[in-house]
Amino acid sequence: MRDGVKNWGGKDVDLIEEGVGGGMGGDLGVEEGVGNVVVEIGGGRREVGMI
Repeated sequence: MRDGVKNWGGKDVDLIEEGVGGGMGGDLGVEEGVGNVVVEIGGGRREVGMI
């Protein structure tokens, strides 16, 4: 994944947990002092992330 992004011109590549990415995409305040639980269900699997 990192090599592919760099080949397309990306300079910095950071891989993050899928639950954290979902929380950030859902506009949750990841820098605030509150806790959030992100639950992803679908595709035959479930993931839970604490942000």
